[in-house]
Amino acid sequence: MAPSTHALTRRLKAPEAKTATLKKMDVEHMLNVATPKEMLGKNF
Repeated sequence: MAPSTHALTRRLKAPEAKTATLKKMDVEHMLNVATPKEMLGKNF
């Protein structure tokens, strides 16, 4: 029996949500690294 359309849609959306979460975490990390450098006023 073939999986339902709903099941396929759910399976495709799961990686998209995970990717979005990882991208958000990456941006937050970059901001956390950039901010102290800017506060120090030094080029690293």
